Amino acid sequence: MALLKFFWSLRSPRLLLHQAKRHLASPIASQYEAINQGEKEVPEYFNFASDVMDKWTELEKEGKRPQEAAFWWVNNQNEEVKWSYEDLGLLSRKAANVLSGPCGLQRSDRVLMVLPRIPEWWLLVLACTRAGIVFIPGISQLTVKDITYRLQASKAKCVVVSDTLAPGVDSVASECPSLRTKVIVSDRGRDGWLNFKDLLQTASANHTCVKTKSEDPLAIYFTSGTTGTPKMVVHSHCSYGIGLTITGRVCMQLSPTSVMWNLSDPGWVKAAWNCVFAPWMYGACVFIHHLPQFEPKVILNTLASYPITLFCAPPTGYRMLVQLDLTRYKFMSLNHCVTGGEPLNPEVYESWKKQTGLDIHEGYGQTETVAICTNKKGMKIKPGSMGTPCPPYDVQIWEAGAYKLRSNLGESSTWMEFCKDVALWWINGRGGEVRWSFEELGELSRKVANILSDQCSLNRGDRLLVILPRIPEWWLVTTACIRTGITVIPGTTQLTAKDIQYRLQASKAKCIVTTDALAPLVESIAAENYGLQAKLLVSSGGRREGWLNFNDLLKEAPADHTCVNTRTEDPMMVYFTSGTTGSPKMAELSQGSLGLRPIVNKRYWLDTTSLDVMWCTADTGWVLTSLGAVFNPWVRGTCVFVHNMPQVEPSTILNTLSRFPITTILSAPTLFRMLVQNDLSSYKFMSLQHCISAGEPLNPEVMEQWKKKTGLDIHEAYGQTETGMACAVLKGMKIKPGSMGKACAPYDVQLQDLCQLGARRNPVFAGSSPAEAAAARAPRRFT
Repeated sequence: MALLKFFWSLRSPRLLLHQAKRHLASPIASQYEAINQGEKEVPEYFNFASDVMDKWTELEKEGKRPQEAAFWWVNNQNEEVKWSYEDLGLLSRKAANVLSGPCGLQRSDRVLMVLPRIPEWWLLVLACTRAGIVFIPGISQLTVKDITYRLQASKAKCVVVSDTLAPGVDSVASECPSLRTKVIVSDRGRDGWLNFKDLLQTASANHTCVKTKSEDPLAIYFTSGTTGTPKMVVHSHCSYGIGLTITGRVCMQLSPTSVMWNLSDPGWVKAAWNCVFAPWMYGACVFIHHLPQFEPKVILNTLASYPITLFCAPPTGYRMLVQLDLTRYKFMSLNHCVTGGEPLNPEVYESWKKQTGLDIHEGYGQTETVAICTNKKGMKIKPGSMGTPCPPYDVQIWEAGAYKLRSNLGESSTWMEFCKDVALWWINGRGGEVRWSFEELGELSRKVANILSDQCSLNRGDRLLVILPRIPEWWLVTTACIRTGITVIPGTTQLTAKDIQYRLQASKAKCIVTTDALAPLVESIAAENYGLQAKLLVSSGGRREGWLNFNDLLKEAPADHTCVNTRTEDPMMVYFTSGTTGSPKMAELSQGSLGLRPIVNKRYWLDTTSLDVMWCTADTGWVLTSLGAVFNPWVRGTCVFVHNMPQVEPSTILNTLSRFPITTILSAPTLFRMLVQNDLSSYKFMSLQHCISAGEPLNPEVMEQWKKKTGLDIHEAYGQTETGMACAVLKGMKIKPGSMGKACAPYDVQLQDLCQLGARRNPVFAGSSPAEAAAARAPRRFT
């Protein structure tokens, strides 16, 4: 232990680690998350030791990581080891030289490691990674027969064991022709064996990491052998090094201040997941207690004595723990518990939850994979459920007879392929889900364009009133109208028969599209609207006399359609104002004002990318939906997320933000006011980065509460039905509660006294409609 003691860290008392401030998400992990999601190609070369561990060492030296341990090991004899990332780098380079030098191992050679929970196991894993050597972990309960089988099957050239297993290896070494080197981890020497501790002391710390390809083998695990002899499973440098990135953030909520304790034996894949790659990807601390056997009281005392934030144990372990009086223990730092490896008994879950106040998040994976399904932090736990799929996996339900249940999008594919280039992601909260790529949206909207032109007999310049809830068909109809040059007039689903009649007569719309709920209202006033020539019903419940059935027509419509060549000044949409100062007025918005403005502005108020998921909670009848759920996000290839909520339910919104990878939300101030009345600390918005409010003034108290509870600013924006967005607090700007930010191009917003009104004009956007131009030229007093 002499060398280990030399690296014991006394620099970080437990109190400091316990009180460490929360840090932002890992700057290292963020670059690999898009790869794990399938949004970026896997790099040709990748090595976890050089590309992750050494990068954390650099951040540690620069003071950009908390001065805490990267590896923290204790045992029942009050011995303790603490290594920083710098310590791990130095020692693993020395260990790599031991493997390459005295052990005579070369790149791609295989080494069988059967060790208990001792620090040397972690050094050897990193050393093998650095040297391009394939490590083969084995559990400490392996028999001599098991070891023989693994040595022969893997053709390992080296074996590393402790004192306990060395005699057994000696007894079968002659039966393993590939075995050349035997290494013992012990304070004593043994004839015919190299002593790892002795060699480590004298080894050089200068080592150049091998430039491994992402697909090069990193590790081999043997399956449990429940259906025959154990099979070898090869994992590559990227499958473990990158493949656990999203699991680490979404499922484990890891950060540089996390202290993770996983009880798995080093021979199981769970040790690689939760004791190496996931926590170290996020700069967290791996905590290990050298437990020769499962001791419930020791485990509970350890959770109470050390600042462990994340605990992972098998269901059997939790079952033994809840048999004790857990109320006697205070887990001051523990905030997340996970399990896997076997089903978790609901009674065990309830008992743990009742006594500790903490959920147990169950997950499922295999030796051949990484985590496949997990109950993410923030999800509502359903005892007995293994949660939702983890990227890049797409988990499907198969019935007897191999009948594959399909979504309404047709043939399913892998999660990676399914979500690539997603344009619209719609859910209804009852299990219904639609994901359309831009290609699928294009094909379907061309089919709808043919319906409007053929069955509805609409021509370019005609007007169509669409009154639909938040359902995918609204986006199809809107896009189809743009393709055909038909002017779409959105209306809210709260319209009365009188409201509908007024809009039909004022706009002279020739077609209306609505659902079963509003069809009777339309029929009651249809006779008074002589210009109405077509009624299109979006219904899955059957046909209705006098109406064209949208769903039936869509099935048969051709997908070949040539987009109309519209002018920039041609009308695209007509919105009716709210009518607060008289009857609602028509505001006509041009192709250029809605479709071109997001393109010509280098930095727009929404500021999203193709990697973002945007959720605008506005009703489809409001102009905010066109801005925040059609034109601005789609110009930048952003995924538009939609939840078909019949009414505003704060708990539904908060759960949705927790469960789905939404990066930007656009809502009314009233909604934020409702949300902050809930306990936001019980929700974890893993992906949310940008919050925008528009439609009415935002109360500064609401902004401050949201910021305090979520750590996120609310960026206020201002616009009108006639203009679109006129002012906004852009990303990166200093937030001033009560301020609506800076003018959005092409508008020039000025503060003017009443006596100076009209002194200057605002420039008018070249693509503005007459209504927009008039609104832009008319100076206003902004307060």
